[in-house]
Amino acid sequence: MSIPVLICDDSALARKQMARALPSGWDIDVRFAGTGEQALEMIRQGLGHVLFLDLNMPGMSGLEVLDVIRKEDLPTSVLVVSGDVQSSVRQQVTRKGALDFISKPLDPGQLLTTLQRFGLIDRLSSIPAKSDIDTGIPQDISFHEAFREVINVAMGQAGGRLGQTLDSFIGMPVPIIHDCLYGELAVKLECSSHARLSAVSQGFGSLGVAGEALLLMSEDDLEKTEPADSYPESATDVPVGKLIDLCSLLAGSCLIGISEQLDLQFNHTAPSLLGRQQPLAELLGEQARERDVLAVEIIYSLLNQSACHLVLLFTGDSIPVLQDRTMMLDETITTAAG
Repeated sequence: MSIPVLICDDSALARKQMARALPSGWDIDVRFAGTGEQALEMIRQGLGHVLFLDLNMPGMSGLEVLDVIRKEDLPTSVLVVSGDVQSSVRQQVTRKGALDFISKPLDPGQLLTTLQRFGLIDRLSSIPAKSDIDTGIPQDISFHEAFREVINVAMGQAGGRLGQTLDSFIGMPVPIIHDCLYGELAVKLECSSHARLSAVSQGFGSLGVAGEALLLMSEDDLEKTEPADSYPESATDVPVGKLIDLCSLLAGSCLIGISEQLDLQFNHTAPSLLGRQQPLAELLGEQARERDVLAVEIIYSLLNQSACHLVLLFTGDSIPVLQDRTMMLDETITTAAG
């Protein structure tokens, strides 16, 4: 009898990659959920004896799903699949009842080993995985949705480095993508709610792709961000040093994460101060207001309630290259062999 398997992820690309990575010959009936609430209802209906669960989702998070599963004692074996690679997160999900943590981007070989280790696969037949896997997931995935998943993975890797550096848990909501004119950013970015901000800029580029990373923080949040002993000494000298170090760490890590997924090699300039305690519109400036940009906004939150906003700005000319590289991911995950 086929095993009911449920893949829960808000990203259609991630759901498709997860389905394609499932071992060939595993006798399963695969279903999909785009939210935690939907996944719980399907598990209650007996449609998810094995659950592959994302953590970073709008609405109910994966951690909240785990809490409900434990509270209601729902019959499912959970494997968390997430780009949030913080060691504290790994410990948290296992304490909440997950069997294991699998990091994004997926490695089909690692997935097969994990399934075998926990006895979720008895044996693999020579029959390919069920053909209805491909019919249950969206075939037409938009660039924005796919690129958001790329950023989600890169964001998690950068957040893991930040958490290790500051010796603190880092909260990471779903990244926000703005496809707009440069002049519209001052009202579209979430950080526009702050009257005044301090900012550091770092340029970057690759073949056909160019842009700028901005690290923006309010003065109050900047003062509350106390580095651990292992943090570079320059971060404790002046607030500007903190901003520069944070920008270098987060922007550098995110760009590495993006480059690894899209096969792009980024060069970048040294971070430089844009301004201290100024309105966002003044920091962004009046130049090229009519220029098309693709802006990715990532908000990293610390336990002390401080937050830093990383904004990756890609020029309009970069979008075709990013589209081509991103949409290639639709077919890059192959099924693990037995």
